[in-house]
Amino acid sequence: MKKLFISVVVMILFVGFGNKAMAQASSAANTATVNATLATSGVFTNKTPLNFGSFTALPAGGTMAMDAQLSALTNTGVTPISGSVASAATFEISGTANQLVTVALPVSAYSIKRAGGTETMTVTGFNCYPGALGANIDLGVSGKVILSVAGTLNVGLNQVPGSYVSPDGGFTVTANFQ
Repeated sequence: MKKLFISVVVMILFVGFGNKAMAQASSAANTATVNATLATSGVFTNKTPLNFGSFTALPAGGTMAMDAQLSALTNTGVTPISGSVASAATFEISGTANQLVTVALPVSAYSIKRAGGTETMTVTGFNCYPGALGANIDLGVSGKVILSVAGTLNVGLNQVPGSYVSPDGGFTVTANFQ
């Protein structure tokens, strides 16, 4: 009888533990880290204005086309005054290393007005360096680039002499940081 009792106890233990083992669910937990980098949206600052310098013009008027890369002028009907300095507008674009920026320049004529008068001249054909309109400009490892912007000054027929300035704060250049 003692043998039977021990056999029954052993059998109950096996059956009991076996059922518990099958009824248990297994689970495991682990962790993952979270990383995020909030990049600066960038800074876009005007450093110098677009300046066509001093010049004389024929009664028929003319143009002064400036190249943004060299600030070089190609003149028709207009003669720069000796010693007068013409220069492209400059902007500093700052962001993160190797960030891409697309620049948008004015597509329509921008009018400048004679100080103390109502006469105007227009600037058209805006161009920039580095980059071409709509092309990405890479800020490189420094995360900074100087953008030069120029255009063509259109001098009208019998243009009234005087100092011509931006009447409304200037033309708009937009930098889209990517």
